[in-house]
Amino acid sequence: MPVAQHEALVAEQKIEPKRRGRHWLAPLNPLRENGHGKAWAEDAKSNIHYLRSRLDAVSSRAYTSTHHPACDHATGPDRQIDRMQVAVDARAQLDIAYAAATGMHPRYIPVVSACNRACIEAAYKNLHYAEALIAHLYNEEDVRHAAPEALRRVKAALAPGDPTLQAATKLWQEADRPTCSCMAGRLGEVIAVGHEAADRSRARLHMFRNVLIAGTILTTILLAFLVYLAWNNPTVVSLCFTKDPAPDPPGFAVVCPTGGSTKGAATATAAPGDVLTVAVVGLFGGCLSALVFIRRLYGNATPYNVAIPLAVLKIPAGAAVSVGGMILVAGDFVPGFSAIDKPGQIIAYALIFGFAQQLFTQMLDRRAMQLISSIPSKERRDDLPPAAS
Repeated sequence: MPVAQHEALVAEQKIEPKRRGRHWLAPLNPLRENGHGKAWAEDAKSNIHYLRSRLDAVSSRAYTSTHHPACDHATGPDRQIDRMQVAVDARAQLDIAYAAATGMHPRYIPVVSACNRACIEAAYKNLHYAEALIAHLYNEEDVRHAAPEALRRVKAALAPGDPTLQAATKLWQEADRPTCSCMAGRLGEVIAVGHEAADRSRARLHMFRNVLIAGTILTTILLAFLVYLAWNNPTVVSLCFTKDPAPDPPGFAVVCPTGGSTKGAATATAAPGDVLTVAVVGLFGGCLSALVFIRRLYGNATPYNVAIPLAVLKIPAGAAVSVGGMILVAGDFVPGFSAIDKPGQIIAYALIFGFAQQLFTQMLDRRAMQLISSIPSKERRDDLPPAAS
């Protein structure tokens, strides 16, 4: 990239501070420089500042390398020209990443940017491209120190049998000796492979998070519609139990969540608040299950936190499972529940069903664990599960 083109690109991506404040969305941008941005944006800015310092250090020093016959890279003046070009390209990528991390380009839009991940992906991908380019400027000592981390990232992001992992490992092992001058270029390729795999894992985690949010909204809407339908027509969804034979007064012949009757049919005794009562108790059971889930879910170093969407999903899921379970029980689908003779027993069963939604959502919990473990992190422990294929 010529210097003039680089300057034009920087001018396009980096907006003047006065122009930033004039945009009507500027006060709603939590990524702006003079505010406390999101955790991922602050982390990206820190990495950008570090790579800029690293780029200044490696590009300003004199290049010396031991030439090896196996290297097909040029040395001498041609190599110096290539290094200047690489430095210009890396600096342009860092400028683009900083514009994305501050919400300037792409422009940060509340809610929309959180769903389409435009700012996050633009910041991290350009940051990763810059890191791979800077690796081409390393000398033998830099390569020796950076290689273990690059290989660790590739192994953490890819499954053991992944062809990309095998190709990256072979690419590094093909060098005749560690001090070969071509190893800087090979290291840059390995870094690019590792970051691309990590970016794909983050994209899958983002899609999974969006599915969780959509599922929570859809479950809540359907549950609200069912409660509304039962409130206006209680006989459609009856959660009452008829005892056979009927007990002597004052015992209830028909038992419902909100009361009972000494005579009459179950459908005639059903009240508008029966389904609502069971749903509210199921919500409480889902909350208890969510508390247990949050306690044992470890965090992740990605910008997509799936712990909260998973926990929130359990709340309406608890209400839905509670209502569905009581419908099955009231319809004699499950034998052995004919002895219900108190409204409190129905409430107790509703609470148990609400907590038991964990049986249905635990598959989502395991999938979240797999997606989180497939993303490389400096805080990743060796005892975490391996990356999922």
